[in-house]
Amino acid sequence: MTWRLTALAPLLTALLLLGPGGDFSFAQDAAIFEAPDAAAEAPAAETLAPTTEQQIGYSLDNIVLFICAVLVFFMQPGFAMVEAGFNSSKHTVNILFKNALDICVGVIFGASQGIGDSLTVTYIGLAGDMGLNGEGYNHSIVADFALSEKWNYVVQSDYVRLNFDSIGINNFLFYTINEKLAVGGRAEWYKSNLAGNGWESVYVTTAGVNIKPMANLIIRPEMRYQWGAEDIINGLSGTNGQPGVANQGIFGIDAILTF
Repeated sequence: MTWRLTALAPLLTALLLLGPGGDFSFAQDAAIFEAPDAAAEAPAAETLAPTTEQQIGYSLDNIVLFICAVLVFFMQPGFAMVEAGFNSSKHTVNILFKNALDICVGVIFGASQGIGDSLTVTYIGLAGDMGLNGEGYNHSIVADFALSEKWNYVVQSDYVRLNFDSIGINNFLFYTINEKLAVGGRAEWYKSNLAGNGWESVYVTTAGVNIKPMANLIIRPEMRYQWGAEDIINGLSGTNGQPGVANQGIFGIDAILTF
């Protein structure tokens, strides 16, 4: 008897499913699977996983950032060798120890704040041991005005207090022609006691072009003219015993590669 009931179980189950009650239940189940609730079907917002390209790009960005940081630290032994070479041998240990502490003593700090839709003010400073320039402090305060969709004006104030003192004001005006081309001008004034002859002034005007042939490359040719105290210009821009360029034009070009 037990065997017979067990054998009839599949048949009874089929009859229940095909009967009126079973047919109604099955139809309901089918309706649920065929027409699910719209709210349950809607995907959750902002849950897309990053693509493989985005993951690779993020990894490469961090690798390059790490390499650049390591290279900056590798620069410090070079400064140590330069400074040790300018001192007598009995001071070599002191110079090397001082350069080892430069990494720990120097501090970079700053802040940026947007004011309305068209003005951003940024403050950035540096304090500590600056190597050959001595110990001290310097900062820049930058105000960026978006005058319109095409015009942009920037004013920057600089202050330096190291082995020498310097103050300055820079003015920048840019006009964007299109996505790949922009033109701009810069007017600078700075005053310093670098040469030891009291405070003297230098003036600089520059006109240039920003060319953007691709999304991550900017090429910047410019024409510059500077005049004023020649001893200050020589002290700031002269190299290898050669004087700086004063009272004449200078052509220069550089490029910015972003990633």
